Amino acid sequence: MTLIKRFTALLLCVLLLGGMGRAWALDEERVGTPFGEIVYCRPSLTAMQNAVDALEEALARGESLARLEQLLDEIVEAYDSFNTMATLAEIENYRDLGDAYWQQESAWCGEQLGALQQLLDEAYGACARSASGEALENEYFWPGFVEEYGDGNETLYTDALLALMQEENRLVSEYRALLADATVDLGQGEVNYREILATLDGDELTRAEELYSRKYNAAFADLYLRLLRTRQQQARELGYEDYAAMAYDFNYERDYTAAQAEDYLKSIREELIPVYRAVMASDPYAGVYYDYVDEETLLGILDAAAAAIGGAAEEACDFMLRYGLYDVSPGRNKADLSFQVYLSVYDEPYVFMNPYGDSEDILTLCHEFGHFTDTFCNSNAIESIDLAEVYSQASEYLSLCALRGVLPEGELENLLRLKLLDTLELYAQQGAWAAFESAVYASDPDALNAEGLNALSLRVCREYGLCEEGDETYAMLWMEVPHLFEQPMYIISYPVSNDLALQLYAMEREEKGSGAARYLQMLERCDPGSGETLTGIAELIERYGFEDPFAEGRIPKTAALLAEAFGLGDQT
Repeated sequence: MTLIKRFTALLLCVLLLGGMGRAWALDEERVGTPFGEIVYCRPSLTAMQNAVDALEEALARGESLARLEQLLDEIVEAYDSFNTMATLAEIENYRDLGDAYWQQESAWCGEQLGALQQLLDEAYGACARSASGEALENEYFWPGFVEEYGDGNETLYTDALLALMQEENRLVSEYRALLADATVDLGQGEVNYREILATLDGDELTRAEELYSRKYNAAFADLYLRLLRTRQQQARELGYEDYAAMAYDFNYERDYTAAQAEDYLKSIREELIPVYRAVMASDPYAGVYYDYVDEETLLGILDAAAAAIGGAAEEACDFMLRYGLYDVSPGRNKADLSFQVYLSVYDEPYVFMNPYGDSEDILTLCHEFGHFTDTFCNSNAIESIDLAEVYSQASEYLSLCALRGVLPEGELENLLRLKLLDTLELYAQQGAWAAFESAVYASDPDALNAEGLNALSLRVCREYGLCEEGDETYAMLWMEVPHLFEQPMYIISYPVSNDLALQLYAMEREEKGSGAARYLQMLERCDPGSGETLTGIAELIERYGFEDPFAEGRIPKTAALLAEAFGLGDQT
């Protein structure tokens, strides 16, 4: 049994990764629990505390290794139980941001996660410092466990750090409440902004967005800067120079550095943004259409794509549909998010999605299904955010390739064009927000305000081709990027991992079935030959012979591929 080695960012732990689990053999039938039968009950830290106390007493008495492993399993069970309930509360909160009960439950659970991790850390430390430490490292934990947890007697999760984590969660809850309660007056009194958006288009939509941005810009800036201060204080408490260093090393355990990411963003600006500008100048969406897609059609298309890919993808889709492990329906005041979570107690992934009701939903669902398939196969492997995003983004490209012969040719070509445009916009938009975030976290929060954030937003949006000189539209758009508030320093993972997904797409286009076969092979993170498990993109690149996204000349190749796809010739 593998336990969590690091406590990821609190909310990310719930939204994407959280929990401890075991790998499943795909040659055995997997029995699940229908999501509708899972009942929420507010979790308690008592079971976890009792399990840790029992372990510490057993260690002091020198009890057998078998008994210690049994007690560690009980800690895992208590941890999973708490985390699963917290995840359920999170799902329900996002399902209706205005529901006061779920706001309260989600906020309460989030505030306890730091204490939960502190107890786990206490148990790890007790094991590592005990006479049974080396035996437990060999039989239960991982190589290097004793060295990692045996030095000193103090936990990383000090009372000061827990207080900062609780403050971070409180601020995120405040952010969600602001999203849920925001109103605008379009001339007939105040109305809920999120609800009225769905009824507007054209000039009315633009007017509502402008009113909203002006009304709430200062409030969002105040929240964001308070989050920034809190996170920087967390980094200092953990001994890091700044939060960026903490995020790359401690939260996400990336196998590349913030400096490499900065160089990567520079290459995007220099090599890819000229292609993006040229494509956007040609009015690329003129020939794109958005068909209405209802829930049944959406799920049917995913089912067909998964069946065409076959193997673990087909099995995962059958499991998801059979047990209702998804929410792809529109809802009142539903969060404008799509994500996949893992319900640790039940060993089940779950997909949440707020649909537009059109063709774009197909791409979004295929993306989240890529996460679903990965965690279904690997029981919520948490080693690498970037690796997880390779699976999700590859799922989009490969699903569209797999749908050839399933969807009418015109519809498929429309979807492929949408995806290629989405790819270009991913590099431009996510590159811009990654650059925005990097600049913000390198700044003194006391020297920033709403006007400063707006000016920075406008600058990076111009640098990444999202708007031109004189266009002020994007000055306040940073307010609409949830990752900035809830999953800091995550955004860079999208362009980095998309590079590897694009390489799988190129492989599939060159030889039908080859990209899908490699994708299915990659889903088996444990190499049957060496027994080594993939823990990051560097190992993925080495094992399967991909080109390194950070290698010199790699971004120009991506730019050339996209330029060719849009008939631009050499834009690099």
